[in-house]
Amino acid sequence: MKRTITYNGDKIEYELTVKAVKNINLRVKRDGSVQVSASWRTPVSQVDAFVIEQVPFITRARLGYAKAAENRPEPLQYVTGEEMTILGTPVQIQLEPLQGRKRQYAVYDGKETLYLYVKPEASRDDKQKLLNTFWKHLGSRVFSHWSQVVYERFHQRDIDVPVPIIKQQIMKSRWGSCTLSKRIIKMNQRLLEAPQSYIEYIMVHEYCHFIHLDHSPNFHNLVESFLPDWKQRKHDLNEYFRYK
Repeated sequence: MKRTITYNGDKIEYELTVKAVKNINLRVKRDGSVQVSASWRTPVSQVDAFVIEQVPFITRARLGYAKAAENRPEPLQYVTGEEMTILGTPVQIQLEPLQGRKRQYAVYDGKETLYLYVKPEASRDDKQKLLNTFWKHLGSRVFSHWSQVVYERFHQRDIDVPVPIIKQQIMKSRWGSCTLSKRIIKMNQRLLEAPQSYIEYIMVHEYCHFIHLDHSPNFHNLVESFLPDWKQRKHDLNEYFRYK
């Protein structure tokens, strides 16, 4: 249900969801909207009071999102000379003409150029689909590589973890996820833009969830036993994508 409260003369609207939770939880979304969840036992007046207490946080979050939007680069148009990053390396796009009925494709030289072999009439959407295929193939190789590396590290220490199914997709609020019952580790495809040290961190993080489902001290101790600098990597990862 939608509710509106007044604080210092300003109206703040929020969406209240009643669910089985112990505490009142508040989240500010990227578009500035506020979502709150609370138990059905919690009086609405108490929820309103909680939201008022969180006004400074809400204001900071909205300002942060606004700043990020201002600094976020314009979407790629996929023309020669545009720059992007692949595994943390700055790369320029280079369009190459493709004639006849040949199939369009993308080739990364592993250094500084991503070649897009496209037909003259190719639209931006056509090039976007070409890049989507490129990221998918790159992710299959890179994520599988790091899964194997991390799997071997666990078994070298006689820590029994399953051989997971690695999936990838673009996720808005997570860098990875682990589904123990299905032995699935899902990686955010956007990680392929960043240095591989961040991919390694997320892979270790998700493998550790095969042992500890929560984010308890035992979980973090296990992560740290594999990656002593995991806190720095986590910080750097979030900073890397702050304005991307």
